[in-house]
Amino acid sequence: MADFAAKVFQLGKRTKNKELLRDVYASVEAQTGKRIEALHPEYEGPDSALYVLELFWSVARGRGSSGFGLSPLSNADIQAWCWLNDERLTKLELELIYLLDACYLTTMMADNDGD
Repeated sequence: MADFAAKVFQLGKRTKNKELLRDVYASVEAQTGKRIEALHPEYEGPDSALYVLELFWSVARGRGSSGFGLSPLSNADIQAWCWLNDERLTKLELELIYLLDACYLTTMMADNDGD
């Protein structure tokens, strides 16, 4: 799941021209008629696990920043999300959210290659 998530997160990065990589690939695909494989990452795992990625996106909407970039999701962020959404996460779901958050931060803070 982490490899798939990293590919999805990469599409949300901005180029030096401030365009989302997803939008750049979609434009090239539309103009050339050729499929850009990076725009369509394939998940190779149980479909039942994809809901954790949706949970992550929902929780991450409440992410704060320090003025120096993205901040990791805090226990308070997750607890507030659970309270607001009347949800109780399992330990596994919580660990996967932390894993996805680390992957997200690593991907988003990495330098863009070749754009």
